[in-house]
Amino acid sequence: MKTTGRCTKCGSTDLQAVEPGLYNSFPIGFFANAKIQRYVCRSCGYTEEWIAEESMEKLRQSTWNDKI
Repeated sequence: MKTTGRCTKCGSTDLQAVEPGLYNSFPIGFFANAKIQRYVCRSCGYTEEWIAEESMEKLRQSTWNDKI
């Protein structure tokens, strides 16, 4: 949805971006959080989550959880 502008479930282009906020994050360290950008289809309700661009470098450098 982020890259195509279409819902991956129903194909609609009626999407809403939910900006990262206080509760749109997850911990990647003791005092660090990665912000989450959410996309919602206003036709069927399907949602998709992406790490916000400004959090990607913090995520790459994090040793909070080992890689799978």
